[in-house]
Amino acid sequence: MLRSLVGSEMCIRDRLLNSQIQAVPVIDPSSQVVVDVLSRNDVVRMESGGVFNLRVHVREAVSFRQNRSGGGTGGSKNSIAVFKDTDTLRDIMLHFASRHVKILFLVDATTDALIGQLTLSEVLAFIFERCVPPPSSD
Repeated sequence: MLRSLVGSEMCIRDRLLNSQIQAVPVIDPSSQVVVDVLSRNDVVRMESGGVFNLRVHVREAVSFRQNRSGGGTGGSKNSIAVFKDTDTLRDIMLHFASRHVKILFLVDATTDALIGQLTLSEVLAFIFERCVPPPSSD
């Protein structure tokens, strides 16, 4: 069973499109393991396909994507871009580059439980803040 992101006054569309959220991990509530990812693009495709319901649950959104694409991610571990809490910065950059994604989900190295997320922008800001000296104030 997948956890729903839809509260009584909240819907997926509003969360993704109006809150500058690029993707939302779908987690198994018992293990806290990421089983799929619902992206902003998925929601836009649903809306443009004319089948978007403002009260849709995550399982319906994921199902729509899988039906339209002939499979989708379907929860395949290889399709979900994650990194472990034991990875180095180099490993993380390689994950971003090899997966061609802008967001990675941080998971526990032992349990694969979701801990957090990291965007490419955040990593680049961290690197450039550390490597580029501040301008001189002459």
